Parts: sequence; C-alpha cells; structure tokens
Amino acid sequence: MNITVIGDNETVTGFRLAGIRSAYSVKTQTIKEVLGKVLSDGKTEIIVITENFANFLREDIEKIKERGRPIIVEVPDKNGPQGYAQKSIQEIIKRAVGIEIGGPKENKGGIK
Repeated sequence: MNITVIGDNETVTGFRLAGIRSAYSVKTQTIKEVLGKVLSDGKTEIIVITENFANFLREDIEKIKERGRPIIVEVPDKNGPQGYAQKSIQEIIKRAVGIEIGGPKENKGGIK
C-alpha cells in the first residue's frame, strides 16, 4: 500500500522514522503544488496530511474525499488537534464498516 505524508517538518520526520518513504515537508506556499504532484503520480492510495495544511486546501480535500480515492487522513500537527482529524477518521470508518463511531463527547458508548 502506497502512503504519502504531507505536512510540517516535524510530522514528516516522524513518519519517515516510522518507515514512510513518500513524505513531503512543505510550506503553505507550496502545499497545492505538492498535492497536485502526489495526485498526478496515481500511485498513492492514502494521503496523510496535517490538519493545518488540509485547511488551506479544504475545497480540494473535500473533492478528493467525494471521489473516495486516494483516501485522505488528516492528522494533528505539533500544535494539537483542530477537530478535522477525528471527523476524517470517523468518515473513513463509516464508509468502510458501515457504522458511525462517535467520540466521548458525542456518546459515552462510542457507537451511535
């Protein structure tokens, strides 16, 4: 499975240490160009992107999610979660498994 990480230097370094080879440390000015490059190669099945950078590409990210491929997973960066990461993972689980998983604030049992 081909996974590509797009994010700040610290996040990318962590994923590289975990064995991910396709990882781009970007700045806000180059994020759209990097995403285009990753999408055009056609090899990436999962894109892991920090919430902060995904916010700059929200319209593009939503279009990719609607298509269903590649799968986009938003993760918090060093500044902590902004809320999109949990929502993104919940949507992936719902599509894959067919049930909606809620967080502790939404439902103490975790399953709706």
